[in-house]
Amino acid sequence: MQNLIKAFSVSILLSIISLINASAQQPAPMIGDSDEPIEITADSLTVKRLNEIAVFSGDVVAVQGKLNLRSEVMTVYYKSQKTKGSAENSISKIDVEGNVFLTTPKETAQGNTGLYDVDNKRITLSGDVVVTQKENIIKGSKLIYDLVSGKSELFSDKSLGTSGVPGEKSGRVKGIFVPEKKSDDGAQQNKQ
Repeated sequence: MQNLIKAFSVSILLSIISLINASAQQPAPMIGDSDEPIEITADSLTVKRLNEIAVFSGDVVAVQGKLNLRSEVMTVYYKSQKTKGSAENSISKIDVEGNVFLTTPKETAQGNTGLYDVDNKRITLSGDVVVTQKENIIKGSKLIYDLVSGKSELFSDKSLGTSGVPGEKSGRVKGIFVPEKKSDDGAQQNKQ
């Protein structure tokens, strides 16, 4: 009986160790997990089947997991894949134009245009980019947001070598960072 208890205990211990190892090796979940479906709502939709393009317009909202992308016009590029007797479409990239807003659980970004490269799990916003996180604000010309690592890069007109005016380089990345407020008892508080 003791041998049976020992074997059972060892079996449970090995199972727990295997679960710990498996969870330690798994990467942190992405904000926009490409395995999750993308739900898009809009006022109208035009499908160009031969080009494998769908154009959504009018208050367009795309949601994928905890990622929310809004714009006036959203052009979805998809590719048809044939599998055992059926055809499935998968999205490879999404172009967004006009009042573009990207929302994640930690921050919000806005720009004039953008591209969600679904295949490479990267979102790029361009033109008058503003990123906000709580009360902190950062402004620039181009934002590249990597959904796998969570890394954001913001560039200025100057760093991109453009300014909109021929022959002129101007503009810089600008940030306003608001320190956390301290309450009367000395503890730090965040405004939400």
